[in-house]
Amino acid sequence: VASLLKPISTEEMGLLGRDPDGSVRAARPTDRVRVIGIPVAFMFLLFLIVVMTTPQLLNAVLEEKMSRISEVLLGSVTPFELMLGKLLASTSVSAVMTLVYLTGAAWTAHRWGYLDAIEPRMIAWFVFFLLLSVLIYGSMFIAIGSACSDLRDAQNLMTPAMMILLVPALTWTLITRAPQSVFAVAISLFPPATPFLMLLR
Repeated sequence: VASLLKPISTEEMGLLGRDPDGSVRAARPTDRVRVIGIPVAFMFLLFLIVVMTTPQLLNAVLEEKMSRISEVLLGSVTPFELMLGKLLASTSVSAVMTLVYLTGAAWTAHRWGYLDAIEPRMIAWFVFFLLLSVLIYGSMFIAIGSACSDLRDAQNLMTPAMMILLVPALTWTLITRAPQSVFAVAISLFPPATPFLMLLR
């Protein structure tokens, strides 16, 4: 029993490669920080920015409705233009926050020697999925705020929206283990979770 339960030490290796002269290059040990840590950090940074910015739109819409400011504003613009302006303003705030966080992340990665692992292509995908997620969840929270008359009603409708937002946070461990599995592909095609899980995959 002791020999059966004894842990076996394994070493994770990458794929074989080819040098410019055509010779086969030996596999190198994989660095879990580069393979898993950086994508997970990008996903949770995206999750943090969305959680910090989009629910505030619900409160802004409710405050304007309760204080009758929206009635004055609707005398000058249409409801669609008013809500679109709020959504674009929230997207701009998210973009500024992203710039601050990415600068800090680049400084931290440089300090720990992982700056070369952050590719410009990944940053471009991060910005694209950030805009997509802010537009999706910002629209959702604006719709909830416009459909409710007070904060108590909004809290009841906000619970399903927050549960949908938690789907990526609850499934990321399964996706990092097998990013090409049927479950990973299916859950990443679920629109509210697509920006987070596609970035992770």
